[in-house]
Amino acid sequence: MRFLSRFLPLFALCLLAASAVQAQPTVDAFGKSRIQYKNFNWKLYSTQNFNVFFYQDGQDMAVNTAAYAERELKRITSLIGYYPYSKITLILYNSPTDLLQSNIGLNNDQYQSGGETLFMKNKMELAFGGTQTEFKRDLNYQLTELLMNDMMYGGSLKEALQSSYLLRLPEWFISGVSAYTAEGWSIEMDSYMRDMLLKQQGNPRPEKVFLKSPALTGQSIWNYIAERYGYTAIQNILNLTRITRDIEIGITSSLNIPYKRFLQDWYNYYVQINTSSESPLVQLPDGAKLFKKNKEGHYYGKPVLNPDGTMLAYVKNDNGIFKVFVQEVRTGKNRVVWRAGYKNLDQRVDFDLPVLAWRSNTQLGLIESRRGRLLLRQVNARSGYSFVPFVENLTTPAATLEQFVHVNGMAYSEDGQSVVVSAVRNGQTDLFLLNASGRLQRQLTNDIFDDIDPVFLRGNGGIAFSSNRWVDTTGTSGQPSFNSIVNNYDIFLLNLQGPDNNVEQLTSSIASEVMPRPTADGNLVYLGEESGIRSVYHYDLSTGTSRPVTNFLQSIEQFDYVPSANVLAVSAADEGNKFVYLLPDYAASTLDKLPQTSRQIILETRARTSQEAAAAATRRKLLEQQKKGTNTTVREEGEINIEDYEFNDAQRQAQQQKRNTAPVRRASSGNINVDLVGPLNYDLRFSVQEIITSVHADPLLGFGIVAGVEMADLFENHRIRGTAFMRTDFETNNFFAEYMNLTNRVDLGVQFERSTLRGSLLNAPGSIVNFTKNELTPVLKYPFSHSTSLHLKPKFVSTRFIYKNDFSIPDTVETFWGGNAELVYDNSVITGVNQREGTRFKVGLLSLKGFESSRGNFSKFYVDFRHYLKLHRQITLATHLSYGRFFGNSSKKFLIGGMDNWLLADEDEEAELNDVQVNSPADLFYLEYITPLRGFNFNVRSGSNHLLANVELRIPIVQYLYNGPIGSGFFRNLQLTAFADAGSAYSGANPFSGDNSINTRLIGGSSGQLSVDKFDITVINYRNPFLVGYGFGARTTLLGVYGKLDVAWGEAEDNRVGPKFYVTLGYDF
Repeated sequence: MRFLSRFLPLFALCLLAASAVQAQPTVDAFGKSRIQYKNFNWKLYSTQNFNVFFYQDGQDMAVNTAAYAERELKRITSLIGYYPYSKITLILYNSPTDLLQSNIGLNNDQYQSGGETLFMKNKMELAFGGTQTEFKRDLNYQLTELLMNDMMYGGSLKEALQSSYLLRLPEWFISGVSAYTAEGWSIEMDSYMRDMLLKQQGNPRPEKVFLKSPALTGQSIWNYIAERYGYTAIQNILNLTRITRDIEIGITSSLNIPYKRFLQDWYNYYVQINTSSESPLVQLPDGAKLFKKNKEGHYYGKPVLNPDGTMLAYVKNDNGIFKVFVQEVRTGKNRVVWRAGYKNLDQRVDFDLPVLAWRSNTQLGLIESRRGRLLLRQVNARSGYSFVPFVENLTTPAATLEQFVHVNGMAYSEDGQSVVVSAVRNGQTDLFLLNASGRLQRQLTNDIFDDIDPVFLRGNGGIAFSSNRWVDTTGTSGQPSFNSIVNNYDIFLLNLQGPDNNVEQLTSSIASEVMPRPTADGNLVYLGEESGIRSVYHYDLSTGTSRPVTNFLQSIEQFDYVPSANVLAVSAADEGNKFVYLLPDYAASTLDKLPQTSRQIILETRARTSQEAAAAATRRKLLEQQKKGTNTTVREEGEINIEDYEFNDAQRQAQQQKRNTAPVRRASSGNINVDLVGPLNYDLRFSVQEIITSVHADPLLGFGIVAGVEMADLFENHRIRGTAFMRTDFETNNFFAEYMNLTNRVDLGVQFERSTLRGSLLNAPGSIVNFTKNELTPVLKYPFSHSTSLHLKPKFVSTRFIYKNDFSIPDTVETFWGGNAELVYDNSVITGVNQREGTRFKVGLLSLKGFESSRGNFSKFYVDFRHYLKLHRQITLATHLSYGRFFGNSSKKFLIGGMDNWLLADEDEEAELNDVQVNSPADLFYLEYITPLRGFNFNVRSGSNHLLANVELRIPIVQYLYNGPIGSGFFRNLQLTAFADAGSAYSGANPFSGDNSINTRLIGGSSGQLSVDKFDITVINYRNPFLVGYGFGARTTLLGVYGKLDVAWGEAEDNRVGPKFYVTLGYDF
């Protein structure tokens, strides 16, 4: 049956219901991938307050972590005054490389506003990054952060961060208390405050201190509160802030001081303790910086000099994309010798890799992680990295270090034939000796201590390394517990001569000494913290004495020094940004001792007092035991000695029988006894991740309500998502359901969609018809990299037309088979609300074939390209280009004009350039609206081809002009935009030729059995095929909704229309 149908979208006045608008559904299917290179066989231990998940080779770490977490939970909860209501889940990874394979948080937009109510789970991901001390610090930080979020937001962190009407805490608040709980008065925080404040002498700018590093600034604030008002003040402030939902009231009421006066006192406190009129310390010279600015905040570090001191290698890391530079010391020429990685803002970046070491004066060795494996390479330092993709990876030999999961450091022997590495195996960091090709020769240490920064001393002097061991042995017996490992590092010397490795302790102080470096005379230099500022010291092996080499005000983070060439290279922070300094003619300091900072004096005094108190307590205990031993009490028959009670045989057997019938338990190692239940196998269970409530204005289906739910298992490998759209008349609807399995390298899933549209026929007033589509789509996604993936989607489609007024008319049913192949690229990163940087595009082909006949066959080719260029700070230039073409026996139509999710929308009146003929349900359901083309209504033109280009200049005006924290969500997310759009929809050849629907018109001819005309006329009228729109607008968050208001003018040929106003919901274009 042939019929003609045209549907006008049903839009309602929804400004009165703006408060109910809570979210905008995502319509652009881009997104990144996380590749699984290994299978994770998850198991768990359960304690009173934690569920600890681990996989192969991680059982010992899980036991240690469970005991330590229970102990630290007591300490943290006593400090902040909050206890969790449910168990906390700890997910442990053996290395940062394994953690990058996790699907948790994949493609989650933390800046998206609206009614995506996130059910925040009490779970943490932790990776063993190479040292027990770093692992403990991360655990403390994340545990405090989780408890603080739960305490302040009640379990809905995402909604609280995005909604302006909920509690809005400054960025330093939670991150600062987390850092303080984990590290206390750390040397990093002290160095940051000293550097920032001394640079502001005479011109105080506290807001700049907050802007550069909110976490370190917050840590300094909480440290000031603890030092000035005591630890109990922290708990009082947190609880009052939680009750009043105002941090200023919380601080003012707890400390009995105005908030502004408190900030002034905090600022003056650090200025006072870091100001000295007669300090012999000097600033690092600005002229020694290898680059003058680092406004992007990139990581620069790992400076290593070749043995002669003629070339310097260092690393630049841009959120996961790293480059290895080599610079000539004397000429200043530099080149990139290696690059790899991918940009990643969703997960923690592993800055430990790559590890660099010089094999000779011209050959640089490096260890990197690629495809889930550690690779050892040697590259020529005199040749640059090829710009041709994959050439260097394919031509540079690489040895796979399969025996290790992570590497912290390495060094070559003098002859370049041996390599010593600090690597992680079986959950502990030890030293290993390899040959130059990467083959393991022997393990040098084997204990729970962290052995890092190994180097070969000159003249076969052994291997110097840094360790937090407190016994001079590397034996496997009598190892201390995980809880007893300290964060104080000293320098040790390992003698390779003889059958047994002999370890000698070289330095011993209350501060840490790390990063030993060999000198030509057989001695060494290292990085020490005994003054409170990390400085380089020289150690004389013959006398056992140290003296300072540097006397800089800034703490040195990493260094290398060649005294024979007087070349010093260091990495240090300047006003919160990292720099590499090269001093080719450095003269060592003549000071015998460096002055101590106020922090170091205070902490050393407390440490000595604590040690003296502990020694006194030990002496009292010994005296009590001696007295007790002399006073033995005679007990009567039947009296029980509760201090030394033993079961008899019957009681012991009963107790053993009881234990055998109980769940599997084991006592954890360490000083604290914690009952562990397990190990148990991971049980796949789904829980609700988020619930979506929304309104949506669809140009085809109309205005309606959207509700959805997303569920996932603990690791978010299995995801179930369902959404339902219902028009306000409850007759038109759309249902979508999806299941995805992301466990393996290839992602598999299935999708189902059902759409029902009720309307009427133009040539039959009063008629009621239903169009229905059911679509089943298996999904296969193969990621080539983290940004590029291939999507294959076989499709089975069934459509139906029902004439409701007359049931004698049979339904029209069509069924199709086919598929969709799509190449997706997305390296963009989200930097704020409606703010991105990078590129994303997709190229695809859709093809559907009819089961009954080929008359309904059609295909579509499409391209969608988007690029987001950062111009200056937060200002972004966003560009968009899209092209599509329908072809086949029953090609469909593109309808261009308007904006997506446009409230109060208009559609152009029917005309020859936008007339759409619907001959089947497929013609209706596969209509595609092309947006945005501002200045025009929906469907201003239609055709089987479309071409669209958009340019937007996005200026977050308040963020750009104001450097401090912005409390209001409305002003914080306010963007002003200027835009230009150009596009066209047409049928036929290219839009500039005469043979297309824009320029060619047919008059006369037969149009049916009742309309016969023997003559027809073809009129060709060349017109400008493109429609152009331009204007300006604003975007922001209001009442939890991200909305856009645009004013546009349109030009079609010589006609100008406008201004036209658009009120829309959603992001991007």
